[in-house]
Amino acid sequence: MTLTGGLPYFGAPGSNYVMHSIAEVVDRCRIEPEKFGLITSNGWYCTKHSAGIYSCQNPTITWNRTPPALFQNRLSLPKNLEIDKALSGSFLVDSYSVWFNRQGEPETGILIGRTESGKRALAHTPKGNKDILYTMMQKEWIGAKGKVVGQKDKINIVDF
Repeated sequence: MTLTGGLPYFGAPGSNYVMHSIAEVVDRCRIEPEKFGLITSNGWYCTKHSAGIYSCQNPTITWNRTPPALFQNRLSLPKNLEIDKALSGSFLVDSYSVWFNRQGEPETGILIGRTESGKRALAHTPKGNKDILYTMMQKEWIGAKGKVVGQKDKINIVDF
């Protein structure tokens, strides 16, 4: 899956990190010349991203750089959604994660989604509801619809 294990686990200096990946993928391509290697990297502050495909095979087509102006509009982010701090009604999950306690048991679902009015909202699942948490870990939860059931310690609570 990875040749270097990721920046926090490999120990290379930030701006030179990908050089280690390139060196390793070149070694691997020399061992298995029919295979390909994909290298990705980001700039020191994660503001730039690059990718390279390595192989011992000759390319079948000539590479040409596409002028960024031709695709920039497709990459531009949409307008930010307004945040709804006082939720009520339904909640549509856009992203989520499951928080585990120190004993390794799932404890809370952390949700990012939208309200009925289309505003952005942050919420948790009811603490300790293991049925929801195990389902979140076993099935895709993006697009799940829940209902706001209140707040606890200024945190919105959504049940499903």
